[in-house]
Amino acid sequence: MALECEAAFPEAVDAILDVIVPYELYQVSSSLRLEDKHSELVKEYPLAFVRLVNALIDPDAFRVPSDLAAFLQECVAADPGVANDPAYHRLYGLRRQRNA
Repeated sequence: MALECEAAFPEAVDAILDVIVPYELYQVSSSLRLEDKHSELVKEYPLAFVRLVNALIDPDAFRVPSDLAAFLQECVAADPGVANDPAYHRLYGLRRQRNA
């Protein structure tokens, strides 16, 4: 539902972060970017998207998505400041584990 909130996407993500339950994402692109407008959210609100993906991934329960590295690169390209967020740091570490 947060993906459908358009300009209110960051606020929607903030509102649901505490109640999100991780689930298996094989790929971020195929699970959360089903429509072009969803891909635009990554470019417009990369930090909110990083925080959403961070809440959805639990490596103790499911494998890390195969395209996590590409997703993180896209977010940093959209806003280099994203790399300073704790959610980004966690996902970056998970990406490194997957590629190890």
